[in-house]
Amino acid sequence: MVEEQLRSLIAEALAAAAPELGLSGDLPEVELTRPRQKEHGDFATNVALVVASEAGRPPREVAELIVRHLPPSPLIRSAEVAGPGFINIRLTTDSLTSVLRDIAERGDAYGRAEPTGRRGRWQQVHIFRMRDGRMAEHWGVSDLAGLWVQLGKVERPRPAEALR
Repeated sequence: MVEEQLRSLIAEALAAAAPELGLSGDLPEVELTRPRQKEHGDFATNVALVVASEAGRPPREVAELIVRHLPPSPLIRSAEVAGPGFINIRLTTDSLTSVLRDIAERGDAYGRAEPTGRRGRWQQVHIFRMRDGRMAEHWGVSDLAGLWVQLGKVERPRPAEALR
């Protein structure tokens, strides 16, 4: 929801800055992370660091260009370049509370997905720790992400080699 919209806005800014950066062809997918320290904003992206070598320009300069091309949005309170070329983004209060409004509007339907007609297999791993011939601890881990991929609700993640 908010993250998808934010990725889209940053991708739009990157596409707008691409001609100035001398970039052509497919641009990388925008990845967002949540900074560990709140003073670094609500979200951050390293997309400028990713494209800087191809553009032949310093990552910080690329990040500044991307920030300048960010379209106005009711989601973004501020976007600033930090460190070697990270883009830190702060969201508006309205965008932060939009999730709560969405939950209130959907009521009991919030978090439910429409059926796809596809089948999936629930996979689990069980780990047991034995002590003196008896089970002392048991952990069960489910692969819910794999199930969502099988059901067609999310895209299959790209292999790590494809991201390089």
